Amino acid sequence: MAELLVYGRYSGMNGCIVAYTLVDAADEPLARRYRWHLGGRERQYAMAVTERGTVLLHRLLLEAQPGQRVRHLNGNRLDHRRANPELVHAVNVVPPHARVAIVADEIYPRPGARS
Repeated sequence: MAELLVYGRYSGMNGCIVAYTLVDAADEPLARRYRWHLGGRERQYAMAVTERGTVLLHRLLLEAQPGQRVRHLNGNRLDHRRANPELVHAVNVVPPHARVAIVADEIYPRPGARS
């Protein structure tokens, strides 16, 4: 396992180390090609600018295609060890603000959702 530095880019933290992200030793050479910073929703993800554009570390390591979603099993979005991120079908990912959950083409009311 390796720890990679993650830098800030906002709120006076530009260029400062603000976090670490974990990757397995097998993924370390690929991940070390880039300088990682916090970005994405609420700056919770490791992102880098690559020759193909901006990429999230979990999508790079899993080779996720457009339309595929990645879920972090332990909830830590900076833990990229192979046992944590997994590709999921978008239908199985329910945003926290959704009023209904769609599972296997069935619609169920989300518990506690306002109508």
